[in-house]
Formats: sequence, structure tokens, C-alpha cells
Amino acid sequence: MLLATGQDKKIVIGDIETMPCLMDFGFYDPDKHEWIEFEISEYKNDLYSFVKWYTKNDYDFFVGFNIIGFDMPVLQYIVDNHEKWFDKTGLEVCEIIYKWVQQLIDNQKFGLFAEYKEYQFSMKALDLFKIHHFDNEAKMTSLKWCAFMMNMSVEEMPIHHSVKSLTVEEIQMVKDYRRNDVKVTEGLLQLKLCNVTFFDLKD
Repeated sequence: MLLATGQDKKIVIGDIETMPCLMDFGFYDPDKHEWIEFEISEYKNDLYSFVKWYTKNDYDFFVGFNIIGFDMPVLQYIVDNHEKWFDKTGLEVCEIIYKWVQQLIDNQKFGLFAEYKEYQFSMKALDLFKIHHFDNEAKMTSLKWCAFMMNMSVEEMPIHHSVKSLTVEEIQMVKDYRRNDVKVTEGLLQLKLCNVTFFDLKD
């Protein structure tokens, strides 16, 4: 994708959903119009497939919304610790990660220093949340509000993040919700690049 004059970069746009019984990681390649998705649950365990892809891909940037503060620390924690979980079921892996995620959220509430710094991430980040200064208290804005302002689909998480059991159908609902957030993030990136023709697309 052309990010600036003479700067044609390979990017992937992503988002994650973390629950006690589900880890859902989704990435969209806007040049190929392809999804790369991983699931850890009682039904599937894509842990090693995810780590292999995430650490060996050839993307220049991971684009997202608030990924430096949340998504990428979670993914890096998984990369750094996955070898310890070789004897765990998918559901047990979810429980371990979810517990760490809750600690991350609690630490952020109290302004504690992050466990991971940006330079430690396996991929380089383009965080639209920070690029637009939405982390400034005076400009704090959610992805949902961005979707509304861009006249894109505004969807709420269909299932509470704390539930401890999901059916296959409910997992698909979560994935569909996450996919919509990724497409909204793509819209915000295109708006930043002044590519207004993007909003005429129907894919």
C-alpha cells in the first residue's frame, strides 16, 4: 500500500479479541484482500501456527487502533511464553492469556509502566489511535465513534468478554464483530491517506 510518496509498504491491518474461553486474532491484507485468522479455544488451537506466522511474516507494518497499548503487548506475551504451554489445551491457554490481559488492563488503569516497549514487538506498529492523538484526554475517541463519523457499520461486541463458554456459532459472531472493527480501522487509515474513493467500495 502506498503510505506516502515513494513509500509503498506491505501492511496488515489487525485486531484481537481476548476472552477466558477464546483468543481470536484477525489480520487483513488490503493489497491481497485476504484474511489471516487464528483461533485458540476448546475447539481449535492455532497457537503455534500464529506464533510461526507472526514472527516470520514479511509485512513492514501492523496497522491497528490502540495496538501499542493493548494488542501488540498481548501478542508479544504469547510469542515470548508459548513454549511453556506445550502441554496445555486450547482452553487452558486461553485462561492463562486472559489472566495476563486482565493484569495489563488493571496496570493501565493505574498508570503503571507497560511490561513491553514498542521496540520489543516482533512487528513494527502503525497505531492510528496514537497517530491521531486519540490517547490525549482532550481528544479521547473510540473506534466506534470513528465508524459513526465515517458512516461505516457500528457494531457492539455481541457477547460479554468475561463469558467462560462459547458455542461454535457464538465464536463466529465474535469473529464477525472483530472483522468489522478491522474494516473500520482500514477506513480510518484510508481517510488518513486522503483516499476518499475507499468509501465507495462495497467489499
